[in-house]
Amino acid sequence: MTTKQEIINKLPSYERNSVLLNEISGSVAKKIDDISSKVDRQENELFIDSASTALALHERDLGIVNNPLMSNSLRRSLIQGKYKATLQPVTEQSFKNVAASFSTAEVTVKDTDTVGVYEIEFLGREGLPNDTDSLLNTLDDFIPAHLDYQIQMIMLMASEETRYITNASTGEVVTVYPYSPTEINVSSYSAMKTSIVDGEEITVYPI
Repeated sequence: MTTKQEIINKLPSYERNSVLLNEISGSVAKKIDDISSKVDRQENELFIDSASTALALHERDLGIVNNPLMSNSLRRSLIQGKYKATLQPVTEQSFKNVAASFSTAEVTVKDTDTVGVYEIEFLGREGLPNDTDSLLNTLDDFIPAHLDYQIQMIMLMASEETRYITNASTGEVVTVYPYSPTEINVSSYSAMKTSIVDGEEITVYPI
């Protein structure tokens, strides 16, 4: 932020006590700040990670239908995923790049026992995908018809692991490890969004 005093300090010493120049310096400092803010906003629009108003242009170019209820953060993830899905050939690395656009967790892609089916694993204490609809839609647009995938989300907790396993091709199958007996006290609850329904409430029991 440019201050009035900074402008005055750049004046010759014999002009610094001028009432007129003091008033002008205040106006100049305000104008510099206004211009600087506009430049910063325009620079932000150049990059998807910081853009806001420019997101609509990317959505238009990618054929994404704008959802007014979607946050800018989710819109950015969808845009980045679409670009990666559009511009990259289908490889394990490109699978990983597309999936990583929707998560800050560690992403691993590996072959399964079924030929043509990849497993995409998200692993972390936080940062698991919170918009599975957009993730699955982007992956479905990305992969050719002869390939398929399944998704495994592993949320690491302080003293245990809770695994959410979802198979996108056959519906949502949720498995919780360690095993959950019913005749003991509940340790915690965890809500998970899925692509088919609004969400799943997972009950986690201690070992």
